[in-house]
Amino acid sequence: IDFTDRSKCADLQRQLVQIKAKQWSAEPLVAGKGNHHGDCQKITSPQQKEYVVGTVQNASLEDVERALV
Repeated sequence: IDFTDRSKCADLQRQLVQIKAKQWSAEPLVAGKGNHHGDCQKITSPQQKEYVVGTVQNASLEDVERALV
């Protein structure tokens, strides 16, 4: 990115604002279906620990067993 180009910097800033507004989530998928039960953990930005970027739900032993069937 050419940081001396003001229009490119403005475009980048707009994109960053859009990305920051989005809440991301990750969950295990088994046979194309999400697992909507279980505890979710908050994921924070490495640079800004108070900023939550989304959540993650780890696979349970049951999820793994269903995936292997």
